[in-house]
Amino acid sequence: MARSVEVRRVADGELRTEPLLLKDRPNAALFAADGKRVAVLCENGTVALWNTETGEKNVSSVGPWGYRHGHWSPDQTSLAIGDRFFNARLLDVSQPATNIVLAHEDMVLGAVWSADQHSVLTWSYDNTVRVWDATTARPVFAPIRHRGPVVAAAWSPDGKSIASASRDGTARIWGAQTGEPAGPWFRHGDEVLHVSWSSDGERLLTTSADGSARLWRVSSNRLSRWVLQTEHPIQRVSFSPDGKQIAAFNLGNDAFVWSTATGERVATLSHKSRAVLCGWPDSQHLVTAGAGLRTWDLVTSQIIFTQGMAGRLPGYNFENLSPDGRLVAESHPTLPPVLREVETEKLRATLGTSRVSQFAFSLDSRVVATVRGREVELWDTVTGAKRAGAITIEPRTIYIRLNADGTRLACVTANNSVFIFETQNGRRIGEPLMHTAAVRSVAFSPDDRLIATVGHDKALRLWDASSGEPAAPPLLHPSWLMDVSARADGMAFATGENGGRVHVWELPAGEGTAEQMEATARRIGADLR
Repeated sequence: MARSVEVRRVADGELRTEPLLLKDRPNAALFAADGKRVAVLCENGTVALWNTETGEKNVSSVGPWGYRHGHWSPDQTSLAIGDRFFNARLLDVSQPATNIVLAHEDMVLGAVWSADQHSVLTWSYDNTVRVWDATTARPVFAPIRHRGPVVAAAWSPDGKSIASASRDGTARIWGAQTGEPAGPWFRHGDEVLHVSWSSDGERLLTTSADGSARLWRVSSNRLSRWVLQTEHPIQRVSFSPDGKQIAAFNLGNDAFVWSTATGERVATLSHKSRAVLCGWPDSQHLVTAGAGLRTWDLVTSQIIFTQGMAGRLPGYNFENLSPDGRLVAESHPTLPPVLREVETEKLRATLGTSRVSQFAFSLDSRVVATVRGREVELWDTVTGAKRAGAITIEPRTIYIRLNADGTRLACVTANNSVFIFETQNGRRIGEPLMHTAAVRSVAFSPDDRLIATVGHDKALRLWDASSGEPAAPPLLHPSWLMDVSARADGMAFATGENGGRVHVWELPAGEGTAEQMEATARRIGADLR
């Protein structure tokens, strides 16, 4: 077994000095920035400091065996090293036997100093990334947690962010001062093995056990936002099927339609009373419901079809419109609810035998859910037939919503949480999605990749639908939120704010592979997708 370290010239491979002979196996050799000194970490727990110009060496016993990772401080006076005994250590190279211990709960896989030497970053098999005050050896904030071992981490060039890579299949960015998420996740199909920043901090390179290396443009992987303003609180928002327009309903009896390409208002739809329900037969027509049903031509802002109060069954109220604007759900204080066709006014179906408290259509308009007590029943909107089984939901559920095809159900409760269920078997998926104040609305992205929630804590929260983990930091607004809607491609969400504003948040463009990087690297400013 080799127990020596050699330093050779790159130009010709010749030995620069005599080899350093050791009593135990060296695990790592670290050059200081001056290129003269080398720190050698040995399996038996010793650290050898070697001056390659003079040949002078100093071997000190530091602690338990198994040092494999280390990093010189920027001023070359200290070392940060990690061992197999769940610790990182800070060594003063003038007296390495005296060291400061930074404790983890499993094997430490790396330690690195910040550029200003005020902090030390460590990561471990205990699924955490930790930042320590280099003077006090105290944590700067609570451990940052992944769902698997963290195998790599790095400071951004400006020291304001941290990137981490984990066996949970993600790389993530965190605020270096707070430990809070500072961007969406960067996903691979398998364990992420390495992460590093470009020198300008604009790109992140990751490698994975899925066999890929990917270069991510960090700035384009952050949510962007534009804002639309009205005079009254926004109660409802909805994207057109092609995603090119957005409708918003305020408390001033008006609906507004904007172009998502330009942000310009393209139509103002005035009502005699408040209208908060809408559906889109296509991207040129909008159906609204208030005191009556109206179908609008968005090119002319004219009503092309109307159905007044007399069009409803006696004693029934409009409760919900299907997303395609072709069906209206109506309720009665004592009788069972019904579905009617908007255009023909014909009765499509009677849903059950008793009154219900809530309705929700799937995004494809083929399924409608009704709530009786704590039971949710699903109905086929084409045949009116009830689907097998019922879902028992949480007490104090105040709002429900279905995903695109009716296979998942979101229940908003009065305790600031959202529960997700599979509709085929009634099984609850994961832990509840939590806000810090009342939740007002929830939306599934059409591809079921994300769940968006909004509420009185002024935050739009995006969640990974498969894990229930946050997919982005909370997106804060000036005032509390009343509704959220997903664009058809799943790449944007609109929020309606009590302050009268509509915010459109566009999701990141995505990821770039090494092959795509090579093809587009010379196109300055081009996003890697």
